[in-house]
Amino acid sequence: MTMDKQLVWVRDPTEGFVLARLHELMGEEADVFPVDNRHPRRVCNFDDIFPAGDPSKDVDDNCELMFLNEATLLNNILTRYKKSKIYTFVANILLAVNPYEDIPDMYSSTTIKKYQGRSLGELPPHVFAVADKSFRDMKALKQSQSIIVSGESGAGKTESTKYILKYLCDLWAKGAGPVEQKILDANPILEAFGNAKTTRNNNSSRFGKFMEVHFSNKYQVVGGHISHYLLEKSRICTQSAEERNYHVFYLLCAGAPQELRSALKITKPDDYLYLKNGCTQYFTSTQSEKKINASQKSKQQQAKAGLRDPILDDVEDFQRLHQALSRVGLSEAEKKSVYSVVAAVLHLGNVEFEEEGGARGGCRVSPESETALATAASLLGVDPGELRMALVSRLMQSSRGGIKGTAIMVPLKTYEASSARDALAKAVYSRLFDYIVRRINDSIPSSASAYYIGVLDIAGFEYFQMNSFEQFCINYCNEKLQQFFNERILKNEQELYRREGLNVPEIRFVDNQDCIDLIESKNHGIFHILDEESKLPKPDYGHFTNAVHKELSGNVASARLQVPRASRLKAHRTLRDHEGFLLRHFAGAVCYNTNQFIEKNNDALHASLEFLVQESNSGLVQQLFETVDNNNAKGKLNFISVGAKFQTQLSQLMDKLKENGTNFVRCIKPNSRMVGREIEGSLVLTQLQCSGTIAVLALMEHGFPSRAPFAELHNMYKAYLPAKLQTLTPKVFCQAIVHSFGLSDKDYKFGVTRVFFRPGKYSEFDTIMKSDPENLKAIVDSVLAWLVKSRWRRSIFSALSVIKLKNKILYRRQCLVTVQKAVRGYLVRRQHQPRYRGITKIKSLENNLKEMEAVIPQLKKEKENAKKNIENLRNSIRGACTTIKTNPKISRTDIDKLYTKLTKDVESQMAALQKAMMDQKNREEQERLRRIEAEMRAAEEAKQKEQERIKQEEEHRRLKAEMEARRKAEEAERLKLEEQDRIAAMKLQQQMEQAAKADQENRERLEQERRDHEMAVRLAKETNGHVEGSPPQLRSFPSMESMNGENKLNRSERVRMQQAMQGKQKHDLSKWKYSELRDTINTSCDIELLEACRHEFHRRLKVYHAWKAKNARKSTMAEQERAPQSIMDAAKTPRLPQKGDILGARHRYFRIPFVRPGGGAGGEGERRGWWYAHFDGQYVARQMELHPDKTPVLLQAGVDDMQMCELSLEETGLTRKRGAEILEHEFEREWTRHNGPSYLELDRYLSSYTNKIFFWVSFFSVHWLSGPTTIERDFDHLKRTVDIYCYTGTPKDLFTLWQTVKFNIKIKNDEFSQYLGDNPEQVYKDYKDYEDSYGWTVINPFQKKSKTLSLDLFTSTCMAVNTKEKHNIELHIQRVDLWRVLMMVAGVALIFASRALSGNPVFFYLCGIVVGVSASFMVLVYYVSKLLPKKTLTYGILIGGWTVGVYLFQQVWENVRSIVSTYQTYLVWYTLLMGFISFVVCYRIGPPRNQRSKNLVMWTLQIVGVFVTFFSSQYQEASAAIVIAALIAKHFPKSLLLSVQGYWHRRFPPKPRLLSNEEYYEQGARETKHALDSLRQYCSSPDCAQWSIMLKLSDSKRFASFVEGNSHLSDDEVMDYESYAFSMERSKPIANSTRNHLEISDDDSSEYDDDY
Repeated sequence: MTMDKQLVWVRDPTEGFVLARLHELMGEEADVFPVDNRHPRRVCNFDDIFPAGDPSKDVDDNCELMFLNEATLLNNILTRYKKSKIYTFVANILLAVNPYEDIPDMYSSTTIKKYQGRSLGELPPHVFAVADKSFRDMKALKQSQSIIVSGESGAGKTESTKYILKYLCDLWAKGAGPVEQKILDANPILEAFGNAKTTRNNNSSRFGKFMEVHFSNKYQVVGGHISHYLLEKSRICTQSAEERNYHVFYLLCAGAPQELRSALKITKPDDYLYLKNGCTQYFTSTQSEKKINASQKSKQQQAKAGLRDPILDDVEDFQRLHQALSRVGLSEAEKKSVYSVVAAVLHLGNVEFEEEGGARGGCRVSPESETALATAASLLGVDPGELRMALVSRLMQSSRGGIKGTAIMVPLKTYEASSARDALAKAVYSRLFDYIVRRINDSIPSSASAYYIGVLDIAGFEYFQMNSFEQFCINYCNEKLQQFFNERILKNEQELYRREGLNVPEIRFVDNQDCIDLIESKNHGIFHILDEESKLPKPDYGHFTNAVHKELSGNVASARLQVPRASRLKAHRTLRDHEGFLLRHFAGAVCYNTNQFIEKNNDALHASLEFLVQESNSGLVQQLFETVDNNNAKGKLNFISVGAKFQTQLSQLMDKLKENGTNFVRCIKPNSRMVGREIEGSLVLTQLQCSGTIAVLALMEHGFPSRAPFAELHNMYKAYLPAKLQTLTPKVFCQAIVHSFGLSDKDYKFGVTRVFFRPGKYSEFDTIMKSDPENLKAIVDSVLAWLVKSRWRRSIFSALSVIKLKNKILYRRQCLVTVQKAVRGYLVRRQHQPRYRGITKIKSLENNLKEMEAVIPQLKKEKENAKKNIENLRNSIRGACTTIKTNPKISRTDIDKLYTKLTKDVESQMAALQKAMMDQKNREEQERLRRIEAEMRAAEEAKQKEQERIKQEEEHRRLKAEMEARRKAEEAERLKLEEQDRIAAMKLQQQMEQAAKADQENRERLEQERRDHEMAVRLAKETNGHVEGSPPQLRSFPSMESMNGENKLNRSERVRMQQAMQGKQKHDLSKWKYSELRDTINTSCDIELLEACRHEFHRRLKVYHAWKAKNARKSTMAEQERAPQSIMDAAKTPRLPQKGDILGARHRYFRIPFVRPGGGAGGEGERRGWWYAHFDGQYVARQMELHPDKTPVLLQAGVDDMQMCELSLEETGLTRKRGAEILEHEFEREWTRHNGPSYLELDRYLSSYTNKIFFWVSFFSVHWLSGPTTIERDFDHLKRTVDIYCYTGTPKDLFTLWQTVKFNIKIKNDEFSQYLGDNPEQVYKDYKDYEDSYGWTVINPFQKKSKTLSLDLFTSTCMAVNTKEKHNIELHIQRVDLWRVLMMVAGVALIFASRALSGNPVFFYLCGIVVGVSASFMVLVYYVSKLLPKKTLTYGILIGGWTVGVYLFQQVWENVRSIVSTYQTYLVWYTLLMGFISFVVCYRIGPPRNQRSKNLVMWTLQIVGVFVTFFSSQYQEASAAIVIAALIAKHFPKSLLLSVQGYWHRRFPPKPRLLSNEEYYEQGARETKHALDSLRQYCSSPDCAQWSIMLKLSDSKRFASFVEGNSHLSDDEVMDYESYAFSMERSKPIANSTRNHLEISDDDSSEYDDDY
């Protein structure tokens, strides 16, 4: 058995996948060698191994890869990223890898123009291609579009969004005036107020936005709109050490003018509590760093300098922000108010509190914070005293004491005051952000909007060491988007395929609906529980967390929700159960800390602060709080939480997305360090898996991502089409377009309502999908050309049909002439019938004369008299015939008299001959009796042979009857136990379904845990944390201890089979290599070990073939069948193991029909053949596939295991197929007829008890060699084992034509023994018999001992060496033996050059020597053979001729070899002597002088050439074929060759090809001209009734107009034309028929029928 040495991808925890080669099969796993030596050798499960194809090749669309799997997808992305190709397609989904550096000319105006109007696939992948596709879909489908940009934080979503907007505005907003600039200006404004630096991204969007670009009916940009979601308010007050607050705070500190900073009292970030706890460095460049004063720099800025980022600069960005605010409509005063509010937030954060003594308790503003308080109050436009009071106390109103109740000021504690301060800062900043977005929307009108293209950019999936309410909402949003992606791309796509009737296999994907229900369910979701907790008088986060665990841990979603200690990150394990929960999202598990969930879910200010800011003197602050709902006034039971608002916004967003067409851009983060030109394979693979791209790749392998509805495609062009094409139905129109463009049938499919295209093939259909006017002409011309071609076909077919009708009329006329001739002949024959009959009767007497003449040679006497009498009678007969012929008036009576007289004369002569013959026969009777007796004896012998044959047939029938009886007995036993088996099978089926379901759940759980572990590892690297526990082994199988536990039924069927086998067998073969198993099967004599190895070997084959079938290309699936489909299907049906072996036969033979799909058209590739199988025990030992038109396929266990059926006899179900089992001799007959190698059964070697004991106690090691090998051996004094070297033999093919195989023994001296045999057992037996000698023991006693031993190329040969010296054994295989090549070339040259060399004297003498020596050897063999063994056989050959048989010829050959080997010296001198004598004789005769002598020399040279060619190769069947081919080529008559070629062209005329427009016109004109010319000879003058029709058809312009579809013949003209064709008849015959000229058959069928 040989392994495939193909390259494969193997899963790796660091690189994602590494390139390796398969080496060994290890049970459910495989041993692989990585190509890169840095990676160690490893054993992997087949689920972690994928075929590689060409690793160095990269493609634009991953669907174009040879193998579609996650490994090749990852390799393609990595390869392209290293070449600075950051974009890749998966069908219509764009994968964008963040380069973290500028790529020249990637987003220039030239690039934008290049992608305008171009379909996906025409140009390299780009985000501009997706934007252009959205625009074209909007125009074609009259539907708004959405582009969802998703990915992790730092993957490049914000930049992709900006480039999409840039593309749309640059191309279609030039005429919109300031609208274009306002849409583009929205990005820097939103980035300044909504983006911040995080540990994973320098420009991370801390909010979600849906930016809409609105278009008019003329598809020009007329406006825009921005919707934002879930600004991260907690960042305003707190950040981690390496993160920053929102960019706008640093822009004010670094880039604002000195006057503005003085007015706002802005200094450096270290001076503000809301900034100094995080990173206080600015983003700067070398030039902008110089513009910052020392007073503006923080300590970090001075120590480490500024941060560097190619797209961020705090100094320059402030200027861009200031200008952008002006362009969106903010005046200088409004901009200053905005800056004032931002500065107020900073100053407000510096207000600190301290405890206040006294009975009331509470707190007060610290004296150091009075300045900050006053500044904040001034900037907010409120009174400082009132602000101080509102911060340290809160207003309560009781329901008693009047209409408004009694107002009570309740003092706040220090932490409560700090919380109130932070709440005010968050409220002010968040409402400022809402205000800015509203002003941007107001500045961009959208009243004239007809459609829009929306770009969704929302924070990606987030997980940190500390995850709070913001991360919970963001991840909930990503769960909804992932579900939308699954529904739109996977679920809806497959549903569309089913509706349209496309046969696409179903793709399974992980549905995250349970996680979404866990979060948003109205009755028991986490949001619902949080809102209920917030409504309590004293809400507590611990109570909320316990409620979450209590409510949700007992249902189906318990696997999704767990306690924090289930996390793999050590920092999360320290949380108590009431402090958080662990939620398993689609991308991984996230541990949420719930201590701030309640506060962040309620964003309402307490009454004091709310009333204070509503009465502010600042107009901007009043606007910020004038529309806010007073949740405090409503009460806790009616307030609207942040979570509820976010759910509502998200629901509205999802409704928008579902109504629009959707395109996806998946952004990928290449590394965690945010540096360019570095990429981490495992990180990229994790993002691909979490984004659902892998499932999309599986769908696109069989799917059609591009489509165009018939009606919409037709309507798009209907207004521009000519009148002649508007009447076409939409489907016919689409078919005309597709066929006219010549697309391949595999690249598209027509559904019920639309046409579908394969991935990457939509670009070929680009011209059809464009609606631009300049492309219309080419489209219309293509459709018209296709329609014209169709009409030309119909026209040509019509003309040919008319010609056929004319030929039929001529044929009927010829038949009438034939009838007339027959009638006239009948009348003449009736008149002269008596004379004819008389002559006939008289001439019939000549037959009697001939019979007598035939008898005369048998006479021994009186021959001359008899001949003379017969001659006289013949003259009389001739005279009577002459009389009748010359006399027309002769009567019937005279004729009868003549006949009677002649009859009597003939009878008398015949009687005389009969008497003479009687006497002679009496003499010969005795001799005849003797011959009869001999014949009877021969018949008796034939009868005996026939009886023996009948007896053998009876025996065969008896065996078949016994076989059928056993089968019926087995069937009866099965029927008897059918009910029990059915119940047991149902139980087994249920168990298997449960096990499969549990196994699937277990795999999903392990996959989730693996992602959780990878996420924890990444988070630990970022935070220097620690991950506890090892990564889960997703696809590895459990140990025996775990399998015996509670998870026993959660494993697959093959693991349970392995478990059962290991429980029953005493041999543990799980660690054996497959080569060791194969060697054990071939050499072991331990019956139990042998059976165990066979079971394990075939089990591994099943696993390997299952993996190979799973990852095979579609085009090769049918070629990899190893057994008929019925057998493979029977193996899939679960059944209980057989309780007993009823038949009990070890060797069983079967034959069933087999259809192997081929590549031919129609039914040519599916002709039925026969599949034969020989089962030795439970597994196949030999296998045959016999097809009528194909080479037989013969496979044998031990050599061709990879191509043979790996199923057991019980699994195949052959024993249950009626008539499938055959007898041994039937199988052996077919096996031998197709030159199958002999099968060596183990029972033949262990037939006797003595041999069994002998083999059980013997020890030898067999080395099976099939290729060039060198083995070194030292002398073994103990002789514990015997090394036997076996050459396996080579299959017969053309590559072995000139091959030579030799055993070379390298040893210092000749003190060694050699033992040869056909098998190891025979060699070992000879070795044991002669192990003390150093002689020679081989099959051929005349062969001498040699260190170089030539082997038979095609048969297995074994050799053992007995020596006391160190030696080397080499199996030398010479692929091309030069001597054999020269011999074959010389032989073929002699055959072809024999005629030219026949006149050469030298070759004449050489041929004479060859003939003379050969003849002398034949005489010598005849006389010497009497003294040799088997002389009777040789004598019989020489006496009885060469027809005795091949067996006798072999015996003669052995005798000749014996003579040559024994008397070599004498034979050399004898040959020289005979050669000299032959030369002298030829010299005396002289060179050939006539053609006969030359022919003798020529034939002698050809015979020598035949023998030289035949014996030049060990593959004598091939050399014989070469000889036959050479002789045929030499002597094949040229006239016969020309006849065969002519017949072939007539029998198989070349098929018509699809012609071009010009060729169609030329052929149509030519055929029409021929048809009209042939018709004119019957209607060549105005006297003909059809003359007017002929003139009409002869009008070329009118006929061309008719062909192009612009005019038609009227019904009357058609009727006249048909009546003319059927009724036309001419009286004069036609010598040269038009039939012969045009070669048109009378058959109604035509080669144009299909085209018509």
